[in-house]
Amino acid sequence: MSIRSARFENFTVFDHAEFTFSPGVNVLIGKNGTGKTHVLKALYGMTEGSRRAHLDIDYERGLSLLSIAQEATKKNPSVDPETAAVFLFLSGVFSTTALADSFPSLKRRRRTADNENQKILLSMLLRSATSPLTLELVNRRISLSTIPKKEQLTGPALYIPPREVLSMYSGFVELYVKYRLPFDRTYYDLCRLISGPLLREVPPIFAELAKPLEAVLGGRVVLKGNGFVIERDDGELDISLEAEGLRKFAQILQLIANGSIEPGGCLFWDEPEANMNPKLVVVMKDFLIGLAKAGVQVFIATHDYLLCRELSLVSEYGADRDLVRFFCLNKEQSTDPVTVESGAVLADLQHNPIVEEFAAHYDREARLFAGTSAANQE
Repeated sequence: MSIRSARFENFTVFDHAEFTFSPGVNVLIGKNGTGKTHVLKALYGMTEGSRRAHLDIDYERGLSLLSIAQEATKKNPSVDPETAAVFLFLSGVFSTTALADSFPSLKRRRRTADNENQKILLSMLLRSATSPLTLELVNRRISLSTIPKKEQLTGPALYIPPREVLSMYSGFVELYVKYRLPFDRTYYDLCRLISGPLLREVPPIFAELAKPLEAVLGGRVVLKGNGFVIERDDGELDISLEAEGLRKFAQILQLIANGSIEPGGCLFWDEPEANMNPKLVVVMKDFLIGLAKAGVQVFIATHDYLLCRELSLVSEYGADRDLVRFFCLNKEQSTDPVTVESGAVLADLQHNPIVEEFAAHYDREARLFAGTSAANQE
């Protein structure tokens, strides 16, 4: 499963936005509040919602997503079960669980007389498809274009939120099902995935990708009882006692070990570099590029200058110029709609808040240095 392009209309912070993605690594940058996480969640919700609508597997409380959607549509027979399944999954990803109440929460709020009749549109084209999967919502009416075929949804979509889940795993799944917790669906999905049974043998290409992460971690991740530990030569360490940056690598190692990351799938990772030392950021860059070359389409949202520059160097000096693509989500004023620009390297972007702020920092330093030098000469 690889996403070729996407289009959003009147969706959260977007009036109209279009994206054409790389089959490799796609990097979203922008100021806070410009919709980077919304893009990742929308794509994850559409792809994995479609896949799970096809699969008769346990989704929650022993029921499949389609069976839950069929129950929901009894109260709203105008919506077919497959449409409801995708929309229910998407709503859970955005922390809105009620089918009827989800519509206004996903809408871009504008002061217009016809606000209720504005159309929300999410459209996504897979590389293996000839027509896009389009979800439309108008005046609380939901419609979905033809859902992709099973063979087009070749691999799972995986969403990793900014906060790792290994340290919160103990009892989280049971609590999430029983209570209304202040976590969206992505945390529940990830907690269920990391506890999956381990592969007898990790595919060689992923085993090689795991080696640098294992070297950084200095051990292996093990599920013991209802929690995780790191086993090292000198003993065990409870996962909650490890640094969060290292827990992120431990989380990835567990997902590789149980086969949750597969060729043909998509990885959506929000701020993978958060709480990481710069030396680990370079390891992260190599891992993301390795995933892309192994056949996993990667989407990340980041604020990190080093990670962006390292990924940009892959396009600037590597043989695979089309392996990485950058997207800057920008708005001048807080009330403005978000615009999107893209390029193969960072220099292709007209707006780049990360580089702009670093340049402003060096200007401030130069002024301070000049002022100190002048004072010393007096």
